[in-house]
Amino acid sequence: MEQYLPLDYFSNFFGVHVDQKVLDEIIGLRYPELAAHFQKVGFITELLSMSWFVQLLVNKMPIETVNLIWDLFLLDDIKQVFRAILTAISQLHDELLNLDRFDEILMTIQAFIADDFGPEMLINSLVPRISSEEFEALREKHRSQTLQTLKYRLDESRVRVADQDPRRQFMDKFFALGGLQHYYAELAKQTNSEEHRVAAKVLASNSNVFIPQLMRFYKCDLSWPICLYDFTHRNLNPKFNTLLVQAPLTRLLVDNYFSEELLSNRA
Repeated sequence: MEQYLPLDYFSNFFGVHVDQKVLDEIIGLRYPELAAHFQKVGFITELLSMSWFVQLLVNKMPIETVNLIWDLFLLDDIKQVFRAILTAISQLHDELLNLDRFDEILMTIQAFIADDFGPEMLINSLVPRISSEEFEALREKHRSQTLQTLKYRLDESRVRVADQDPRRQFMDKFFALGGLQHYYAELAKQTNSEEHRVAAKVLASNSNVFIPQLMRFYKCDLSWPICLYDFTHRNLNPKFNTLLVQAPLTRLLVDNYFSEELLSNRA
């Protein structure tokens, strides 16, 4: 595959991320109205395109269609995979413009390419070729931007590691979550506060929506019912164990806990 894909394509999926950005820009250039609609309803093509590029559409479309796309891919290059994706999107263009929810757009595209996007439709509706010059220019642009983004995140991570006790980093993985919905709902009844009602409503929504916000903004407070919950195990344990603590958990961190001096004092 090295002659068809960049050497770093599957290395931490760097090349895949680049092509996701390229696809987004081509959609914006060819279908600006649809791209604007996606942005309005909060739909991002990366929800689908990650698996499209990682698997090169295998198991995503009818096998006859995938075979045809791979024939074109092996005869040419990855641009034929882009053409197939753009052709599928073009077939749904008007229907997608009439959908006002990102989940409806997601399911419509998934269902269409899995069941209805046959090889005859692909051949008869294949969108115009992407020129090599345009494609390579877009790849180079997004390769540079993606590299800068990864470098920034890596540098930011190194700063956090340098500035923070690693034990505190571990504690930060545990977050206030369980019991908060009930807590704020009851609090709203007592205070009649719009802020508390909004908090209860947000916490009652899909966890994928507010967990990133919680992880970014929430800080432990003594008045909250605190949930010790490791987000990396969120899918393994859907029940949140709620505890009420009297002081910040970091008070349990003791420097040199196993030193001879402290061990002798505890003895």
